[in-house]
Amino acid sequence: MLIRDLDATTLRTAVQLRTQDEGHWMQDVYPCFKNRNICPTLDHVLRQYTCPMMLEKYLKSDYKTRQEISKKLESQWMQHIEDPSKTIIIQKTPTFDMLYLDTVLPNSAHALVMRHPYHWHWGPGKVKKMCKDAWDCFQAWKAVWSKAFQDLKKVKEYVVFQYEALPEKIDWNPWRQQRRRLEFRGQKIDLDKFRDIKNKYHDSHWNSITPEMYVKLAKWEKFVQMHFGYSLLKRTNAFVSVKCCKLASKDMPFEAEFHV
Repeated sequence: MLIRDLDATTLRTAVQLRTQDEGHWMQDVYPCFKNRNICPTLDHVLRQYTCPMMLEKYLKSDYKTRQEISKKLESQWMQHIEDPSKTIIIQKTPTFDMLYLDTVLPNSAHALVMRHPYHWHWGPGKVKKMCKDAWDCFQAWKAVWSKAFQDLKKVKEYVVFQYEALPEKIDWNPWRQQRRRLEFRGQKIDLDKFRDIKNKYHDSHWNSITPEMYVKLAKWEKFVQMHFGYSLLKRTNAFVSVKCCKLASKDMPFEAEFHV
């Protein structure tokens, strides 16, 4: 989550929260990742990642209350910034609360990172866990990203990247005084780092595909390959069609619906 006057496609002077802890732990304005009991109507994965009730509650408040909430959230995050005079404040969060934060913090912009359905994990903090099998992974991934793209249609500034298509190097140049200090160098994809299809950490998901599961996944293979460059069926082709560098943004929205 990128806070304060960010041009989502052009990073200028930036500073990240001093602590490595994610921003949702450093505030009490909205429920953190693991405590989304106010969203009982959503399934477990969606409840953790996004919670429409948060925005509904905020919008039902009177103007003064909304202003107080916005100021409180920003001030709580600003306490963790060494130099609040920087043009951009970067706040990292695992949640997909873009629409809520975009409303509460009107000067915010949002950068989302997508990853292959079998190579992501969900769950807060130390209880992070992978889904139980390939179909479970895909179903959770599809639910979260389908909702994310719906919400992004109402967000003012955003950009979506794919983890496997990040530029080869992103350099921090502390000596550069003007314009960008975060610099993207080159367009070549680092295959070793971002396209490691042999990572044993993901063996269980690829190996979990049964004949019955294969049939269900095959119905989505064309859609996922066409729009995201991922393969759900062939591990050697898992990321082969992923393109650098931007998947979607406000000026290049993702329009497809998640159905086959």
